Amino acid sequence: MSKAFVILVSYAMCSLPFNFYLNDMHASKVVQNHDDVGLPSNGIIDIGIADENLIFFGTGGGLGKAVINGDNILFSNLNSSDLPRGGNPALFVLDSIVVISGVVDTLVQGDYLSKGTGVSVSLDYGLTWNYFPQPIDSIPDEGKYLYTNWYNETVQQLAVTVSINNISYDLSVNGDYIYSASWAGGVRRIKFKNLSTSEQLTPQKWEIIPLPLDDSYELLCNSSLPSYYVLDPNDPSNGGSHNHKGFAVESHNDSIIWVGTANGINKGIINQNNCISWTHYTSETHNISGNWVVGFNIQRDMDRVWAITWSTNSTEKNGVSYSDDFGESWTIPDHVKNLDLKIYNISTRNEKVYLSSDKGLYCSLDGQYWEKLSRPIEYNDGVMSEQILSESVYSAEEADQFLWVGTGDGLGRTENLGFEWDTYRFFEDPDDFYAYPNPFFTEFTNLVGDQGHVRFLCKSDVNPIKIVLFDSSMNVVNELDSFVDINDNKEIIWDGRNSLNKIVSNGVYFCNLIYENGNSWTKLVVIN
Repeated sequence: MSKAFVILVSYAMCSLPFNFYLNDMHASKVVQNHDDVGLPSNGIIDIGIADENLIFFGTGGGLGKAVINGDNILFSNLNSSDLPRGGNPALFVLDSIVVISGVVDTLVQGDYLSKGTGVSVSLDYGLTWNYFPQPIDSIPDEGKYLYTNWYNETVQQLAVTVSINNISYDLSVNGDYIYSASWAGGVRRIKFKNLSTSEQLTPQKWEIIPLPLDDSYELLCNSSLPSYYVLDPNDPSNGGSHNHKGFAVESHNDSIIWVGTANGINKGIINQNNCISWTHYTSETHNISGNWVVGFNIQRDMDRVWAITWSTNSTEKNGVSYSDDFGESWTIPDHVKNLDLKIYNISTRNEKVYLSSDKGLYCSLDGQYWEKLSRPIEYNDGVMSEQILSESVYSAEEADQFLWVGTGDGLGRTENLGFEWDTYRFFEDPDDFYAYPNPFFTEFTNLVGDQGHVRFLCKSDVNPIKIVLFDSSMNVVNELDSFVDINDNKEIIWDGRNSLNKIVSNGVYFCNLIYENGNSWTKLVVIN
């Protein structure tokens, strides 16, 4: 699944975790770091393991990958007209199959809203792609509803005719189908392989998937829908169902698929004709911590189903819930509930379970007690050389002996659960020197300990001495001289405070780099 970077999406019950900013400086400053091409953005939303030597990264600027050959890692970004535009809210990888979704921000009546840009699939490790537009419906001849056939049942459905707020937040593959959970678009699927001759001659379309109503426990194949059934991802006050708002989807095996919505967990049993019978679990009926379900993971060794279960009201809690009996009963690890985490992603490898959250990355060996891993900081000969400026972690996946960790400020990699780190960040080598991100939002840019940070980068060969910061009246605000080596460059990190340790005011600041034989200037906009 998943989820710093392109769009702020609000929801009636709370805010989504994935604030994508497509125009951030990380996305536009891609290039040389660790002697390779680089990922499209330092905002790493999701990580997918194809094999131990090929890893894909969904980022705030598009899809990237890492090819690993011994100690050499080559990062690159994938550019294809058959990939969806924008950032990547969802990435699914299984062996040679890679599926990715896209999102951009768009201006609508003075407000920036999120817009899904479609889904692409590769069957050959990302070498070639097949693109499917974001699932939208035709405009009804009259009214706002369409009538669609679902295995001999006529389903009345709200016509979702635009891609605004219709974003594929999660993707999965089961059998011949790609499944998409897309909030306003509901849960849908599209056939992408083993097409018959007639199917190959006709573009495949996204199928709607009916889910139980909010107050229904099940919805079965070969059972007539009630006359009042409407598939509608609106709020109940507008005639819709929270359980029709899709946020997560995960294939368990060929016959079971899990869907998370704004009203609980849905287990789907897929029959031989690909019709799906659903059982619906909520916090009220089956002891999950919260009814807003934004992610799943199957711990394969023990057939344990993990769900990220957020609260929707004061009686629920943010946390995770798991089932060892295919959903019949659910357990809430009390330790996670007490940690009060906003969990963005969950992954497993053998006995280990990883929770990516707003307060960092947590690991458990038993599913009950959790330890927090250190923030990725890299040292060379005992001296700090680079660090990830983010308390929040958006994704984590273990491959071979390494654990890869995605944040809003780059990648971390560790082979000993955070005792030692390698860090990977991607930026443009400076012609002179620059500050980024710019503007610098002190309350949410590169947050560590509730304090934002901005970076200054310059060439090593100019022998920099210090950076002097001036306000718009050319008063000295602070002087910085703690440079660290980043490949062939020098970097300084500033926390937005003046020499008296006070956060500076909003405004434009003039930054003077003083080096051995001269000086250079750049400007930085600070916004509190």
